[in-house]
Amino acid sequence: MDDCLIPCVVKPAVFLTVSGQRGWARQGPGSVPNSGNETRPSGCQVVDVEFRSSIPEVVGCISFQNYYTHTLTLKYCSRLSEQISNLKSDHPTQKEWRTGIERVQLMPNCHCERGSQSLVVLNKAHFLASLEKVISLRLVLRQPSPEWNQFGIRDLKIYSVANPFHRNGNTGTRPTFMLSDGMEQVLRNGLQTEADMESGQDINRHPYDVATLSYT
Repeated sequence: MDDCLIPCVVKPAVFLTVSGQRGWARQGPGSVPNSGNETRPSGCQVVDVEFRSSIPEVVGCISFQNYYTHTLTLKYCSRLSEQISNLKSDHPTQKEWRTGIERVQLMPNCHCERGSQSLVVLNKAHFLASLEKVISLRLVLRQPSPEWNQFGIRDLKIYSVANPFHRNGNTGTRPTFMLSDGMEQVLRNGLQTEADMESGQDINRHPYDVATLSYT
């Protein structure tokens, strides 16, 4: 399994905040209006991953342990998209991010424990496009619930094959999941966005998307 592990550097998470917006803090019945100068957590963080090799990689699978993250979006920058971006931009170091996974749901309900610490494996069956000639990844993590003070992912690993856990000569696109807390059925249903999982209620809808458009 180690022979298909892609060496990479996982940078510290960047926690996004919302400032200069008046509204009501999510503090229960006794909440008070926010002043326009206050800075509040957005419920969103960004984790960048840089590959150690100067040669672009093929990403077949990612694995990690969840830690109270509700949804995950995977962005990627390929060598081709970087070249196109450089031709269009006056800033040669600017990256053009494309979406590899769109808001896969890791917790069925953002307010409940279920799925909060599951081991998650996502592969080509969940990718919106083939992740080839990739030079860097960006993970956008969201947790809109005020129940959890901290959230993120742990032990992130990137593999060059779709199924690094069962090396039997067949590395097709059949998804492999190593999960707990009953999340198997949630992810076996395929790529599920928040909109797919909602049932007419707004409790799972992230309230700060406008403030994080530059990342997502």
